[in-house]
Amino acid sequence: MVEDLKTKSWTFVYIGANHDVVMAARKMSITNTLSFEANEASVNLAFLKDKKARLKVAEATISYSKNNFNENYFIDEDIKKPS
Repeated sequence: MVEDLKTKSWTFVYIGANHDVVMAARKMSITNTLSFEANEASVNLAFLKDKKARLKVAEATISYSKNNFNENYFIDEDIKKPS
């Protein structure tokens, strides 16, 4: 299923603690991994890293969209644009 969804532009991330995250992800055809220790500080750092990575992907997608589509692509006219 993962391989099929990758062809449809899905991205998968395997996040885990206390085991071989890379090996577990590889078994599911997932190449993006994030490993952390099972303690509060490490969990907080892992989710911060995940958030930053997702923002980078979103920014790249928005940049691509702005450069390749008209400005109103998938935007409701009732929604105010950020200034």
